[in-house]
Amino acid sequence: MNLNIKLSPTQQKMLLASALSIGSVGYLYIAFFWLPISKKEAAIQKQLKETNSKIETATRQSMMVSHLKLEIAQLNKQATEISKQIPNTKEVGNTLVTISQLAQQYNVSILSFSPGKQVPNPYFFELQYPLTIEGRFHDIGKFFAALALKKRIFNLQDVSFGSANAETGLIHVNLILLAYQYKT
Repeated sequence: MNLNIKLSPTQQKMLLASALSIGSVGYLYIAFFWLPISKKEAAIQKQLKETNSKIETATRQSMMVSHLKLEIAQLNKQATEISKQIPNTKEVGNTLVTISQLAQQYNVSILSFSPGKQVPNPYFFELQYPLTIEGRFHDIGKFFAALALKKRIFNLQDVSFGSANAETGLIHVNLILLAYQYKT
């Protein structure tokens, strides 16, 4: 099948004008509508990916916030417990109250109590309290044991027992009570 179509010069001009018109309209459509919309769509897609990435990061961080708050609460609790063992203030009054309560509980009399010197160490101060107590031997031992079991850290130094009174069985004990203060 061989088709030989012969066009007149007017028809050829019309065909050429139509082809140029269609090509021009196509070019204008692509240049002014298709490409700008494609660029905007690509920019929006990029922005959407960035936003989704930020949302994922924020979600991960928000999950970590609750974990971090829990960890902070646990650390604060530990710090509170440690400050009961080694407070960051001198607290002579609290020390005296603690010693007095234990002495009363174990039938030991405090004859003298005075704040002594403060010895600095790299991380804490050692607070020395010269102390003279009186009681029966076993009561004094129970008093020392109860003192060792307190949350606050106490230590005894230079303990010297006097002779027992033959009539009452009471013994005078001179010692230095050591307490500790955390350096802040």
